[in-house]
Amino acid sequence: MAIRSLRKKMRPVIWMITIGFFISMLTVIVSNINMGLKNKRYAFKLNGNKIAITELERGINNISNQYSQYFTTPMDREETKILAVDNILTNEILKEIGKDLKVKVSSSEVDVKIGAIKTQIPDKEQFKRMLSAQGYSKKSFETSIRESILVKKTRDKVVENTKILEEEKIAQYKKDRYREYLGKTYEKAKPLIEKNLKEANGNKELMKLIEARKKEAKLDDIRENYGNITPTVEFEEEGFKITNIDIIKGALYQSFYGVKDYNEAKIKSIANIKDEIKLAKIAMDRGAKKDETLPTMNQIKDLKLQLVDNIKENIVTNDTEIKKFFNENKEGYNVEASADANIINFVVNPTDLDIEKAKERANKILKKVDADNFSEMAKKYSDGPSAPNGGDLGWFGKGQMIPEFETAVFKCEVGKVYPEVVKSKFGYHIIFVENKNEEKGQVKASHILIKVSSGKKTFEKVMGTAKTVVEELETNKLTFEDASKKSYSKYKTSEYLDIKKDGYIKALGYDDLLAKEIFESNLGKISIIKTEKRIYVFKKTKEIKFEEANFDKVKDRVIYDYKNQKLMEEMKKL
Repeated sequence: MAIRSLRKKMRPVIWMITIGFFISMLTVIVSNINMGLKNKRYAFKLNGNKIAITELERGINNISNQYSQYFTTPMDREETKILAVDNILTNEILKEIGKDLKVKVSSSEVDVKIGAIKTQIPDKEQFKRMLSAQGYSKKSFETSIRESILVKKTRDKVVENTKILEEEKIAQYKKDRYREYLGKTYEKAKPLIEKNLKEANGNKELMKLIEARKKEAKLDDIRENYGNITPTVEFEEEGFKITNIDIIKGALYQSFYGVKDYNEAKIKSIANIKDEIKLAKIAMDRGAKKDETLPTMNQIKDLKLQLVDNIKENIVTNDTEIKKFFNENKEGYNVEASADANIINFVVNPTDLDIEKAKERANKILKKVDADNFSEMAKKYSDGPSAPNGGDLGWFGKGQMIPEFETAVFKCEVGKVYPEVVKSKFGYHIIFVENKNEEKGQVKASHILIKVSSGKKTFEKVMGTAKTVVEELETNKLTFEDASKKSYSKYKTSEYLDIKKDGYIKALGYDDLLAKEIFESNLGKISIIKTEKRIYVFKKTKEIKFEEANFDKVKDRVIYDYKNQKLMEEMKKL
């Protein structure tokens, strides 16, 4: 169960690393760009096109900032440079593929994206300064936004154009019917199966397209101060050529397992790659085929998946072993109590009075704090997640915090508490700057966060709206689905399935009190409930009672789980 959970959590992370390096993202990065350089100056040529120094420096700083969030030791600039060039190359290829597929980006799409960015930095002058610091003019920024949208739409189109055969869907359902599609019939799971297969196969096809064009790409006229900008083969095993880029990307994986020293992460990355190559070799010895149109690391991963399938297919089961496994894990096969419900989660926005009260509270605390007592005061008063650590936020650079907070932090003197409370979308901040590293452009700071909470009168007003909604639902003037689309509803859906007694509600998170009320209510009854921070209107639509596991009913699932356990045992032996 833990392994399945880890895979689910890691999926978006794996996607970020596998494809995320393919797409240049817009982030607020400053520091190393020489503002005297103009876009006419270029770092190198890619297929005859000049790549501006500012573009490469943005990429270098972006990667440096990204890795600094995960590691306590810095990444070598030569490595960030090579990775940045690879990102630029991939980005340019994706744009070419987009043009080949006739992907269009409208001006309105660009305007919407820029508008969303501007809402994060409402001060026009500050926004202009941010663009200037990154080497952007208004026109080049719009072009960059247009290109980022083009890249995303290109990926989406490749995925959407991927054809999935019916037999592929059936095979995938059989493969994952007791994991991702547990409790769903094939017909009910079919849309999700198709979506997942399109995503997996489409991304695989995209990697092949990118890899083919990378091999044909021409990088030349490289400026002297940038030296070598192409990947180098660090070692070769079993016909797999592993580059420095493969090792660098693998190092980031290691940070998710607690490795904070970058050089140590690289060493572990190399060891991990060599282990993966051993498995790939075993797979090929058992008849698996290497797809050389994929990037090297993806070839290795693809072979490992083939090995997993091969091992599972050859696991022999018998009733004695299966029954023993069932008895040892019987609790996991019980049918747990669950419920489905329609739920409206009402928006309870703070009023101006609530905001003013939070500000007053923050100012009162500001008068009491100093450098000596800041940690204790943060533990006592802060509403933020860093409160148990005395408000400590550690080291960070520009672009890693929201603009209002960042401006105050970098303006504040070392060893001082910032003289004013700072307002952000999270609430009011009281800031203490412990240290600064001017060379790296980083600061070590702590804060006390005072969140803006809705007061009693605010809740009373929303409760009045909720009572009106209940009346309209009871008299059929309104449906839950219609109510979920109204402005008073926080989420634009009303159907919540598989609610557990422990309080877990998919898409809402944990709410013990709401779950308890749902289980205790009668089917079809519309009820209203107020918790500490929320107001809900709900109706239970279905309930499944607890049922102790019966071997005959769950035999297929037991065999499925037994094979997975044997698979893990076999993989450990390899």
